[in-house]
Amino acid sequence: MKKRKFKRRMPHSPPPEIRYEIAVFVDGSCKGNGTPDSSMAYGYRFTDIATGITGEGSGHLGPGTNDLAEVLAFRKSLEGIAEFCKSKNYPIKLTRVVIHSDSQFAINTINGSYKIRHHSVEILAIRNLLRQWGKVEIKK
Repeated sequence: MKKRKFKRRMPHSPPPEIRYEIAVFVDGSCKGNGTPDSSMAYGYRFTDIATGITGEGSGHLGPGTNDLAEVLAFRKSLEGIAEFCKSKNYPIKLTRVVIHSDSQFAINTINGSYKIRHHSVEILAIRNLLRQWGKVEIKK
């Protein structure tokens, strides 16, 4: 019987312990969807689960489509809760974020289930933002 050789695995450090949790609800919309005079907007509301502190943000995004507005709402919410975490001295790597969205398109585009055809720069930027957090969960 031939002996098998096993590669020795390098030890790795365990993932950091999650200490903070923030739940955020995001939404995007577009009046005149896809037309030259369209107008996108976003909104989000978050809650620090431990303290119950809430925050929100909303704004205008310019012309575009409803799908793009839904996707950009993710980016704006991540930027907003990053500012909140900074103000509370919460390390982002130790923070779990649970994002709630009503857009299956945005969820599947961001998590990679759908191929990127349009707006790849924005999608890749959001994916990079998501990697900064300790743990991210996206729910419909």
